[in-house]
Amino acid sequence: MVRRPAYTAPMAHPRVEQLRFARAEWQRGLTGLSEEDAVRRLLPMNSISWMAAHMAWHERLIWLQRAQGLSVEPTLDLDTRCTLERPGQLR
Repeated sequence: MVRRPAYTAPMAHPRVEQLRFARAEWQRGLTGLSEEDAVRRLLPMNSISWMAAHMAWHERLIWLQRAQGLSVEPTLDLDTRCTLERPGQLR
């Protein structure tokens, strides 16, 4: 009897692999970060919590809305206070 190797899924698209790597590195960098430090803003940069929310927004835009035409949580689009022209600043 010939033994066949176990089925393995093909490698994910390189962009998916890149996203997985970037997320893993981001999470590794946040290890041990307190909530207090996460919300602290050191001018001129935005806080880490703002950056995480911005990345989540961008992933939703690129991977769900543009790539698949899905609108997962439309209420997230209602808060338009932060713009790409002036990130982290209220209008």
